Amino acid sequence: MIAQLIRTNRFNLRLRLLLILLASFLVLLVVATFAILAEHHRQTHKASEQGS
Repeated sequence: MIAQLIRTNRFNLRLRLLLILLASFLVLLVVATFAILAEHHRQTHKASEQGS
């Protein structure tokens, strides 16, 4: 019974760590996407102002 609890706790810990890493990756992906889109918008706006 104790061995099963230890295995379950390890599994839960691994699962929690995996979920935390996955959530962190998704947050970084969203932030990077936002930054890229904002920069693209800025460059497009700057180019359109220079063309006028």
